[in-house]
Amino acid sequence: MATITETIRKTEIPISGAVSKPKNTGRIRSEASIRRFLLKNKGYEFVNGKLEKKEMPTAKHSGIATRLSAEIWFYLKKNKIGRVYGDNTLFQIGANKRIPDVSFVSAEKIPLAGEPFDIWNFAPDLANEVISPSERHNKVEQKIREYFAAGVKQVWKIVPEFKTLTIY
Repeated sequence: MATITETIRKTEIPISGAVSKPKNTGRIRSEASIRRFLLKNKGYEFVNGKLEKKEMPTAKHSGIATRLSAEIWFYLKKNKIGRVYGDNTLFQIGANKRIPDVSFVSAEKIPLAGEPFDIWNFAPDLANEVISPSERHNKVEQKIREYFAAGVKQVWKIVPEFKTLTIY
């Protein structure tokens, strides 16, 4: 996973206005800097004090997430109990900011003002992760533990390689 220093070098993002970075640590200083970076640079999560670029999904990964999202959306169209979100939606998961492949937020958790323009300040009710062959098992399990610690009620882990769905 890329540190902020590697990210800045690779993408040539000027430090001023993008992030505030202490010397030689690869960590970002302020919450505002983190939010700005994540909103300007899609596909990044903030995990354990560092930015991590999510892998670009394969066609299979994307197809599974899209079909799952569509099935949940059709269910929610008939049963108005909440909303479904895709893999561009950031959630506050403990001290981290995560992007589930597909997520569900119950209607009672959605603020009266509506959906945020940036990062949900809470965890979704349901988080779905489509696992690619290159993802490390311990990182996936850590993410699942984080989800539950932050208040996620259910996690679905889909492993296309083995054609499995595990519901936690």
